[in-house]
Amino acid sequence: MSTVEERMRYPTLDEFVSKDTSRFPRAAYIEEDGFEELYVRIGARTLDRKTFDRVFTIARVRVTQPGKGTVWKLIDRFLNSGIPVYVECVHNARFAEKLKERGFQVMNENCFYKLPKEQYGTETC
Repeated sequence: MSTVEERMRYPTLDEFVSKDTSRFPRAAYIEEDGFEELYVRIGARTLDRKTFDRVFTIARVRVTQPGKGTVWKLIDRFLNSGIPVYVECVHNARFAEKLKERGFQVMNENCFYKLPKEQYGTETC
């Protein structure tokens, strides 16, 4: 791959997450199997009256095959790693209901968040 091609390609999720985000929040389109489009951020955010240094934010998502659990696998990956997840601007009513069913809290009408289990020390968030 040429230098120009390397600069133009989107990072993988692993590449994106491995970067130091302590100085400022980061955002990028991500190249990840199962996704047509994935725009995410990672950085500080206040959730449930507590500020977290690293919150994984899903800002824009479109999967290649809807209904296969692709987004849930992504979400679980971060929650299981102890990183809170924030999903912003959900306009799909079915997806919003699924988020609530899976224990996400509503924030700002169409935005949702979930803290990892160990943040509360209980079985449910």
